[in-house]
Amino acid sequence: MKLNIKIRLIFLLIVLILCRYYVSESNYKSDSNYESGSEYELTSERHDSILSIASYTKSQYDKGTLKLGYVIANGNLDNYEKNKEIAEIFANHDYFYKAVMNDENTVIIQQVVFFHSVTGYIATKNETLNTTEEKHRTVMYVPSALGYDNNLVIIDGYIGQFDKWHLYSYRSGM
Repeated sequence: MKLNIKIRLIFLLIVLILCRYYVSESNYKSDSNYESGSEYELTSERHDSILSIASYTKSQYDKGTLKLGYVIANGNLDNYEKNKEIAEIFANHDYFYKAVMNDENTVIIQQVVFFHSVTGYIATKNETLNTTEEKHRTVMYVPSALGYDNNLVIIDGYIGQFDKWHLYSYRSGM
């Protein structure tokens, strides 16, 4: 019986170590906080994927096939204009991409879901995000279709401007 408990504890320890490693792995490096306007590093592949998703989502909204607050995900891509590049990005099993129009110029792109946490990017053609301060954090309200806690995301940082898109990173609970 004691051996069984020891094996379970060892297994639990291994799982916790792996979880900590997975959570600590990041695709950008923070220099400072959101208010300072510091930039994050983003891999070129990720950068291209995020911009492609943002442009595709905005084009679907502009054509009237996507409404504000409606989610584009791998499971419903057939409802929208066919695009091989977008289909490949959404089919990537390393990420759990979802995209939603938050306003006429802002796309929220969910990337990773881990337990009850989610991270992603916000791409906007607006000069600034429509954010508020809550509990000493910069937050933005998002459509309920995403299923985030309190329908808000915490803005982690500004990544930069690319092809007329301002990119920000965010996190939230689910």
